[in-house]
Amino acid sequence: MRNIQVNTSRLLLLLVTVFPIMVATLLIPTVSQAQPQSGTLKGTVKSPSGTPLSRVSVQAANSGKGTSTDDNGLYTLSLAAGNYEITYSSPGHTPQTVSVTITPGATIVQDIILAVQSATTTREIVQPIEISQISPILRPQIQAPCPYVSTYCSSSSSLPSPAQPNPSGTPACPNRHA
Repeated sequence: MRNIQVNTSRLLLLLVTVFPIMVATLLIPTVSQAQPQSGTLKGTVKSPSGTPLSRVSVQAANSGKGTSTDDNGLYTLSLAAGNYEITYSSPGHTPQTVSVTITPGATIVQDIILAVQSATTTREIVQPIEISQISPILRPQIQAPCPYVSTYCSSSSSLPSPAQPNPSGTPACPNRHA
């Protein structure tokens, strides 16, 4: 019986010394994994007049992550720790890109004012061109619509004028070649 008590004592001593080491070994990786490896970027996007802008695209380059602002111009984006180029864009506004460094466990506040994109208007000036101004090589290739028939007339010297009815009563195209 004494032999059993000795083995039990050794087992108990072994458990008392080894068990805390085993528990510590198992918990150390869990504790290190519990520390946040990401941070948060948040802020408000407004117009130059101070009006919050909704549905603004907020994209972190090369991360595949992005979001958009809510009706109050607010956004929140969770990113892994690192450096990012954040692009804010919305139709009618000039896109803006800023550099941001995300640190583990931190919340970075980045408020943005998006400028209204300047309206550029392009006017196309259309001037009539005389057939005589076109190279003789291209003249046979020009097709002008005949105003009374659903076919096209080839014009050799001038664009067709409104067709005059022929004796059969059907409209005819001037300069029409059969």
